Amino acid sequence: VCVSSITNGTDHLSINLPSNLSRCLIVASSFADIEYGQKIKTLLNESFNLWCEVRLCSMHNINKLLTQYASDH
Repeated sequence: VCVSSITNGTDHLSINLPSNLSRCLIVASSFADIEYGQKIKTLLNESFNLWCEVRLCSMHNINKLLTQYASDH
């Protein structure tokens, strides 16, 4: 998540995200991690209106995935 600013008030922490067009890629390295990725996706969408996508990818292929994702978006 790209955060444009963080303000630490006395009672709360406020995070200002760049815009509603922001997106997040959640990479799961195993089938067991996909469930957690889906929970994170739901939390970020409901809390910050952040569009997220969960992808399954071995860490050996992460550079290829990120390069392809960046060119697609």
